[in-house]
Amino acid sequence: MKIFYSSLPFGVWAITALVAVIISNRENIPRALSQSLLLGAMLNVLIGLINYYQGEKQGLETALLGISYALTSYIYLYFLTYKIGDPKKLEAPLMNWHWLEVSSFIFFMFLAPASLKEEMLNIESEEEEKKMELRIQALERKLDLLSHQTIQ
Repeated sequence: MKIFYSSLPFGVWAITALVAVIISNRENIPRALSQSLLLGAMLNVLIGLINYYQGEKQGLETALLGISYALTSYIYLYFLTYKIGDPKKLEAPLMNWHWLEVSSFIFFMFLAPASLKEEMLNIESEEEEKKMELRIQALERKLDLLSHQTIQ
């Protein structure tokens, strides 16, 4: 079963942000909003991973767009808290660390180079493929020889 989510890659973080604004009290809105944006970005990454590993080409797009929109919104919220009130409510050092974790996770999950184990498996696979090709060629030659013998 494939998760259909490619039409609105920003939907999850927007929904979590809206829920945070609705259910939090007025004093905790910046903190709740920043945490909900992070949660929405993580959910986008999760949905993108599920889609990507199920063969959907939009999986990477979903994850990257979702995290980009949520992180951009968090940065705007960060600047807004300096303008209108107390920026300490946002817990910026902790939230920045979590954003770094999510960004690193998406980078290493989607964009990391192949590991040494994968390279060794590819080399073994290529060697087996070459052996199979040589065997097929030898069998084709034998078949040609047999077919020429039966015709004559």
